[in-house]
Amino acid sequence: MITQGVILLMPVSEYRVAEINGKSVKLYYIGVLAKKLNRTTVAVRMWENKGIIPKTWFRDKFGKRLYTAEQIEAIVHSADVNNIMQGRSIALTNFSEDCHNAFEELHEKYFGGK
Repeated sequence: MITQGVILLMPVSEYRVAEINGKSVKLYYIGVLAKKLNRTTVAVRMWENKGIIPKTWFRDKFGKRLYTAEQIEAIVHSADVNNIMQGRSIALTNFSEDCHNAFEELHEKYFGGK
């Protein structure tokens, strides 16, 4: 919408609500995860593509990644526990393994298995 020469952008929600196993669940976009990790969305996508963090099971109708609050919590917790910070090699930590283990547990919760 253009008003008096100023472009007003409609706010884009940071999450969507989906029904999973009969329950309404908020699913957050990758930007929320990136912000909590103090990283860019490009870095988070790279981690996912390289298998450092597990692929999320959820996408919106445009193919954009969506994460449950628990998935975000698991990744952020693993980053905190493993002291992941700018410039530190992830390869020297258990960050990836911790993330994958947490996602296995969450997958069981949401879908009943691996």
